[in-house]
Amino acid sequence: MSVDRMTNDHTIEAAVRQFDIGGEFVYAMAYGSGHINDTYLALFDQAGAPARYIVQRINRTIFKNPGAMMENIQRVTAHLAAAVAGEPDSGRHVLTLIPVRDGRAWHVDADGEYWRAYQFIEGARTYDAVENADQAYQAAKAFGRFQKLLKLALSAQFTILTKLCRFHPFLLLCTGHFMSECPNPVRHATTSTGRLR
Repeated sequence: MSVDRMTNDHTIEAAVRQFDIGGEFVYAMAYGSGHINDTYLALFDQAGAPARYIVQRINRTIFKNPGAMMENIQRVTAHLAAAVAGEPDSGRHVLTLIPVRDGRAWHVDADGEYWRAYQFIEGARTYDAVENADQAYQAAKAFGRFQKLLKLALSAQFTILTKLCRFHPFLLLCTGHFMSECPNPVRHATTSTGRLR
């Protein structure tokens, strides 16, 4: 990222400081190419060593119930972290939420904006479009594993909060969990086994 994308916005800095991140805040800068949430890379100096974190302001126009969404993310990431614990490099396989200093998984500022923070996964690279067949294969393989682990979580520990049904119908399709409380669930899209037709 170029220096001109750095920001000294006190709103962003104030939000970042609410999270349980040690060290001295250095700066935050706009990051990535997403178009839903406002995403920033926050740099901290931790005893002379740089440490980076992803901080996002959640789009409340898209996510009408950000608290419910964050509860789901907290449940899913905790389950996945437990499922891959002990695997080599397991910290790179699951998003790690950084809690707010009061212990919650998200921060709400004075303007009612919702914020969340994740550990930055160093050395990772994202793609806006598939560039070759191997990338498509690896993405499908990773997504398939995620869905398998998530289905086990849904059946064993919790269900998707119904407030998110409209935004994540594909998640319901993949897991086979359809809830009668969902307004307008995706219809006629699965067989009795929950697979796409």
